[in-house]
Amino acid sequence: MAAPTLIEQVRLNVGDNSSDFQILPDDTYEWLLNKYNNNVNRSSLDAARYILFELTKFPTRERTGQIEVWNEWVNAYRKALELFLKDPTLQPFVLVPYASGISKQDMQENDSVDDNVRPAIHKGFAHGVRAYNVENSTDDESIFLVP
Repeated sequence: MAAPTLIEQVRLNVGDNSSDFQILPDDTYEWLLNKYNNNVNRSSLDAARYILFELTKFPTRERTGQIEVWNEWVNAYRKALELFLKDPTLQPFVLVPYASGISKQDMQENDSVDDNVRPAIHKGFAHGVRAYNVENSTDDESIFLVP
């Protein structure tokens, strides 16, 4: 399976990915992606707002004679989009921070550069000694012993 295009990613984020019925045309998604320099998350937020306005055109209740039809799909979709706009972290694409190459030697070299700001160690923490300058007598180098 091929990776989804940027337009497909935005459609997935806002739930406008039905093959039978799509609320916004591809041109709108393309315009949003161009507007935000291919930022899928920012484009998704604006697309959700546009879809909310489009949903106002859909009736939720119609009556013809003795027949009355309720459209709960619009209400449920509107609530889902409002939830998405209130908390964009509901997106399936969540970034996880990762750091690599950090070692005791890297930290000591960083401290040896006079241009780098080294915040003072607060009273009560290791008596002013940085944790990576303390001898570690355990096998696990990630555990620091404080004197």
